[in-house]
Amino acid sequence: MDRYMLDTPFDFIRNPKEVFKALLESQEHGTAIGIKSGILGKGMFVTVVDEILIGDGRENTTIILRGYDFTGHVLATNSVPLTEIEGVCKFSSKFGNPFLKTLSKILKI
Repeated sequence: MDRYMLDTPFDFIRNPKEVFKALLESQEHGTAIGIKSGILGKGMFVTVVDEILIGDGRENTTIILRGYDFTGHVLATNSVPLTEIEGVCKFSSKFGNPFLKTLSKILKI
């Protein structure tokens, strides 16, 4: 198991069925989800699931994420095979657009 996964204060879900369920909830409800996958880079990226492309089972299922994380950082890719997701962390808050939040603060809307 990855040392990062042991040292984090977050409760990561690693069971494949539970990971899929959490990703589906993020898509259905627009809630933020933390994703740990080497394809995205090192660490956890908090974003939202835009779409789930079901293949012929777990092996060919692809998760389409929003193209940026909650800080506005553009992700290296927004397409992640389900088999490449090491763990997820569910959040109950809605995922908002960080660009609009910043713009609203600047314009004082």
